[in-house]
Amino acid sequence: MFDNRIPHYPWVRRSARFLAALIFACLAQIAIAQSAAAATYYISPNGNDNNNGTSTATAWQTFDRAWDALQPGDTLLLMDGTYTEATTGLVQPNVRNGQPGSPITIKAINDGYAVIDGQGENYPVRLGDNWGPHGAISDWFVVEGLVARNGGLGAIRIEKGNHNVLRRVSAYNASSDDNSLVLAINWGSDNLVEDCVVAGTGRYMINVFTSNNNTVRRCFTQWSSWDGRNFCGVSWPNGNNVGVYNSNNTTIENVIAYGRSLTGIFIQANDASVTANNNQILGSMSLLQGRDYDGSVWTYGTGQEQPTSRPGPTHNPYGPACDNGITQWSWGNNRTGFELWGQGELHDNVYRDILATGNVGLGFGAMHPSGPGSVGTIVDHATLTNNGAALQDWEKKQGGNIYIGGGDVTVTNSRIDGSQWAAQGEGARFQYRYVDRTLTEQPLWPWPMEGRVQSELGVSVNEIAAKYANTYGFSLRMDTATKQIDRNGTLEIKVNVDAFGKFASPVTLHVSADGPGLGIDPADATITPPGEWMFKISAPDERTIRALKITAIADGAGTVERTLVIMVDPELLYLPAIVKRD
Repeated sequence: MFDNRIPHYPWVRRSARFLAALIFACLAQIAIAQSAAAATYYISPNGNDNNNGTSTATAWQTFDRAWDALQPGDTLLLMDGTYTEATTGLVQPNVRNGQPGSPITIKAINDGYAVIDGQGENYPVRLGDNWGPHGAISDWFVVEGLVARNGGLGAIRIEKGNHNVLRRVSAYNASSDDNSLVLAINWGSDNLVEDCVVAGTGRYMINVFTSNNNTVRRCFTQWSSWDGRNFCGVSWPNGNNVGVYNSNNTTIENVIAYGRSLTGIFIQANDASVTANNNQILGSMSLLQGRDYDGSVWTYGTGQEQPTSRPGPTHNPYGPACDNGITQWSWGNNRTGFELWGQGELHDNVYRDILATGNVGLGFGAMHPSGPGSVGTIVDHATLTNNGAALQDWEKKQGGNIYIGGGDVTVTNSRIDGSQWAAQGEGARFQYRYVDRTLTEQPLWPWPMEGRVQSELGVSVNEIAAKYANTYGFSLRMDTATKQIDRNGTLEIKVNVDAFGKFASPVTLHVSADGPGLGIDPADATITPPGEWMFKISAPDERTIRALKITAIADGAGTVERTLVIMVDPELLYLPAIVKRD
């Protein structure tokens, strides 16, 4: 046998050790150089492109100025305000990509206070298909904390983009008339959308189209309306909360699809030549499809339970107008919670820990207009209840909450009212988070974007989940925008402690700073929600910037944390940045 160990010659061993040390040293120097080269820049609607961009006091004004400068590993921090195409440009990088391990980060300084407004004409945020001097720019970006609103064909779009991260973003309103997707991943791979809110007008709230290996995690969608005057590719009413459309290896985990639309969350392969394989819908809810948010049947703005006309006149650039293209409820397969559909290849898709309730149509439907149907579909730990108020006779044959119209579908551990699986198992589980298709021990509640949803949409995800899924816990409400205090000044901070579900335990709160200088009085409290807590910040006689951490703990409901930045002497204080490379 061959012995592949280093031979027993001293000079060989010395050379091997020297070579290993040299390689290690080179890699260390590369890592240090990359770290040292990374820079942080600032942009503001009130900035100036003649500035150096290295502090809040010297912020740039336009994204074009930023794209010219940003290198892999750099960060662009957005100051509070509204960014428009006319004043600042939009978040559409077009000069260079990030790199593996060194993405370009575009982040709001204060979560939810940097608003990118497309004013109904353009994409507020688009990664991919942005052409510049080096071709299309699409890969290795991180976008965090932004609000994108009033897009044309969409508010946030990844177009032929790969290895991007959208985190703690909200997207509102795309065109009511075009084939619009408020948040979309089209022809992209290995992208992550984590902690998002998507709501308002548009044909889809979230759609993953002809893509591979993408993840949408912990998102709340609330479809409002779509008129479809400029799109005749579908009948009307139409509109969906979340779609996995001709895509493979997609993960939808801990997503809530809320209200009004024709489908809550679906997987489809809509042509015999396409595939939708190995997708997983995990720990997700589909609530009130075909109903208004108060539970009444939604009439799509017509006042008729079965609409007989659609918004018009319609315009079809590819053929005749479609003023008479009306969706008929008698067709069935509409206003459905979860769906698996299509004539293409549908292999090994999984629906696990899903809840469908209050939907006018089925809670879950698996159907194919032609072709072989699905293969290897698993429905596991499903709770389907109180669906099917308006079904066709054929849809009622399996109890009214589920219909499997052929194909290979296995149901396990589920509670599906009126069906053979009515008491099969425990049903859906919503206590913990899914991460990378694994049910973890990390608490899912309170909802991670609860504060943003409340302030931006005026609804509580915690309360919605408590009502329909019997979840419970507590949350903190407070203004987390950066606070400014004069030297020796004081500032009172209010924290509201809210309960949802059946939670009624005391909550212990503590405030700490990341360094000396600030007085905090009191630093501790115990509140039984609902209630509020006030504490006072006393500033020192010197410039400083500190981050406060507010920690709340309750038995059986985990830990909730909030962070608040305090700036003392704001007239003189600025946020320093690493100076850009020569």
